[in-house]
Amino acid sequence: MPVKPTDLSGRVFGQLQALSRVKRDRHAAGPRNVVWHCLCSCGAETTARSDKLLSGRTVTCGDHSRHPPPYRHALTYGSWRGMLWRCHDPRGKNWRLYGSRGVEVCERWTGRGGFENFFSDMGPRPSAQHSIDRLDNNKGYEPGNCRWATRIEQRRNQRKSLFLEIDGERVSLAEFCEKTGRDYSVVAGRLKIGWSQEDAISRPVRQKAKSTGEKKGSSDAQSELERIRALNRDRQARWRMKKRKLK
Repeated sequence: MPVKPTDLSGRVFGQLQALSRVKRDRHAAGPRNVVWHCLCSCGAETTARSDKLLSGRTVTCGDHSRHPPPYRHALTYGSWRGMLWRCHDPRGKNWRLYGSRGVEVCERWTGRGGFENFFSDMGPRPSAQHSIDRLDNNKGYEPGNCRWATRIEQRRNQRKSLFLEIDGERVSLAEFCEKTGRDYSVVAGRLKIGWSQEDAISRPVRQKAKSTGEKKGSSDAQSELERIRALNRDRQARWRMKKRKLK
């Protein structure tokens, strides 16, 4: 059953307002091949494909004399456009992690003047190693919930990350272990099996007994078990071969 194209009439995308459908693009498939007649904020009229409007790839009439693009290829603009793409375009690469989960971009950062508002609230992107990070992953992209962060900093703020309450402050377990020198895998394992936070971070790690002739370690026991299994397989193979010869 064909998917019905989204009605964009009256909606604003950057400097463009979609007015009406005019035709279909034969070079594109599905709902994204719908072309819209748009009015630019400078007064010019143009056409744009629906998927490019929704993803933020088309935001002006394209006349650089009226819309000089000082930020078109800048890092900040790329981050803003990528944010719109993954939240508003079902064909976006990471749509299933954002748009399909209900993550939205606030109205202030979309529509006419959206990038200017975004730039005013967030400031320039510090470097190519930084990207947009949401402080509370249960909320969308909005002022007060976003920051510029490196990939390592963002990993500490993922939904699957573990957090501790230290002196009334919420701290990621990775950051806590990095500062205190504790073993992350040990503390995380304790928390996952139900240990209290205090015990998980304060109780010392039990040292494993060294392997000696009197007391074998678990690895030695495992090796011995594998050797016995191999001997049994070899014995069974010889018995089957002898049985076939007797027949």
